[in-house]
Amino acid sequence: EKAKNDLKVDIAQAKQSAKVAGKMPGFLERIIDEFLDPKVSWKDELRDFVDISAKNNYSWNRPNPRYVALGFYLPSLKSNEVGEIFIIVDTSGSVSKKQLKQFGAEISSILEDHEYCTLHVVYCDSEVYPGATQTFTHQDTPITLNAKGGGGTAFTPAFEYIDEICESTPLCVIYLTDMCCSDIPPEPEYPTLWVKVGNRTNRQQPFGRMIEMDGV
Repeated sequence: EKAKNDLKVDIAQAKQSAKVAGKMPGFLERIIDEFLDPKVSWKDELRDFVDISAKNNYSWNRPNPRYVALGFYLPSLKSNEVGEIFIIVDTSGSVSKKQLKQFGAEISSILEDHEYCTLHVVYCDSEVYPGATQTFTHQDTPITLNAKGGGGTAFTPAFEYIDEICESTPLCVIYLTDMCCSDIPPEPEYPTLWVKVGNRTNRQQPFGRMIEMDGV
């Protein structure tokens, strides 16, 4: 990841130098811009994040097809054990019904592909209210998210709730929010993905990765 970031810096600097010298063709600039800031669907990024987090076992019986063509026989990732995925939904009023419906549809599609996973949805504004949770399995798809709450926003309570009820480490946690919050929870041991809605703030995620839900 560091090498990739260093390469992007070098390319960006080379691009700027070429533009100043008047030696940057338009077609090449478009190629470079796409590399530096690739336009990837938030849906694809969401699915990739869950796939990588859930597939935590290696199998030599099914070689990784990506490397077979190169003459390398490497194991592929598979998942055949029960795992828990937590979805935290910011219910402070920042997530619209349309966004929640679209997000729920994508989560349903992912859950259909991971029949061994259990999905817990935690609704949180400034706290997690009793009963403000839902649990789904592969058999429950398509799912419907019913947000409960409407107060202020705090990130820490939802992570504390997960640590309290989860007996084993979750496969991953996905937080749907507008990022309008100042508290910083301790970084957990499990992978965390922040799905940002709206443009109310430029605040970055306190840890993990962040993608933006666009086109909704």
